[in-house]
Amino acid sequence: MDTSRQTAYRQNLKGLIIDVAMQCFYSNGIRNVKMDDIAKKLQISKRTLYELYANKEELLLAGLKRDESAFEAQLQLFADKKAHNAMEVVMKFFQMQMKRLATINPCFFMDLHKYGNVVAYLETIHAERNIRSIKFFQAGIKEDIFLKNLDYELISKLCDEMIRGAMEKEIYRVYGLQHIFQNIITVFVRGFATKKGLEVVDKYLESGNLNGSLF
Repeated sequence: MDTSRQTAYRQNLKGLIIDVAMQCFYSNGIRNVKMDDIAKKLQISKRTLYELYANKEELLLAGLKRDESAFEAQLQLFADKKAHNAMEVVMKFFQMQMKRLATINPCFFMDLHKYGNVVAYLETIHAERNIRSIKFFQAGIKEDIFLKNLDYELISKLCDEMIRGAMEKEIYRVYGLQHIFQNIITVFVRGFATKKGLEVVDKYLESGNLNGSLF
């Protein structure tokens, strides 16, 4: 096999490994999935797997980076359409999050904190997202979608703390992640929406289609 074909093969294999690994991590939690399990599912040797990904954390980090990049690209594509106002983008974001939560075992989130490099990466993208969200809220105020004179940085932090608290108290075992997330964002979003913004929120909530296409 020539060098170019070998490189292409390795890249394709790396992508396939990420596909299988993330599916396993999301379904079963991270701790419950061994590198051996992934190798067996792919019918490749452990040596081949470890040549491409030195350990589970490296593989997990690669998978999260890929999935977060795809998530952001999809949201940006929606936001770039001029027909969509700021509230529609907010609701699209929450809808995408709930669709994602429907496929993830809560154990996945509980296991994440055990991987330092992963935690550092998630903290970085979370901080970057918060910076973008403040600018976004400012744009929404100009559109008369969001209320003026509110501290949106504080609101974002409070929402984060409520979600974090729900995870730490493990109340998702009773209510489910989607149900918790829906109730939290409904209260928060309606709280900072203008009359114009509420029309968008109500349209979304009345549709009752959390996993479907919005707008």
